Amino acid sequence: MALEDEALSLLRNRYDNYPKSLDAFQEFAIRHPDAAFCAAWQFVTDVTEEIDDGTCCFVLETSAKALGQSAVERKILEFWQQLGEFARLNVIDGIGSQTAISTELGIKLFHDPTTTVRERHRIVAGFAAGHPNRRVDNIDALSNEIGSYSDPEQQKTLDRFRAELVRNPQT
Repeated sequence: MALEDEALSLLRNRYDNYPKSLDAFQEFAIRHPDAAFCAAWQFVTDVTEEIDDGTCCFVLETSAKALGQSAVERKILEFWQQLGEFARLNVIDGIGSQTAISTELGIKLFHDPTTTVRERHRIVAGFAAGHPNRRVDNIDALSNEIGSYSDPEQQKTLDRFRAELVRNPQT
């Protein structure tokens, strides 16, 4: 547990010594991949708010490189339906990197019956942001499966997003 605490401390205190603490986490993950992944998973999922600074993508990617993408993805699939709202959004942040979360897993999460409109919107946005490194067939068609928001302002944002995908499709 001490190793996990050390890794978790590097992540939680990332702003105190940025970017050295994230570099140290990468080095730690090479030496102790299991402990680093346990700390990364706790960092990403044991939250009361969304961490929207890119750190979740970084720690999932680092864990996937150290431990293997399949191990990280198995954990995500195993716990997806039990994760809270912010934890799920933090996991979705990993879609920005194909190393962290594969296109196949992103599609599975998108089609999971417990995935919300907001989460599906963020998944497709992550796919689009990953272009040209990530190829998603018929991303505009996928965007039409997102669903609809009950809030009119959120729906306007989604409609603009869909229009932008039609104007600038992946090639």
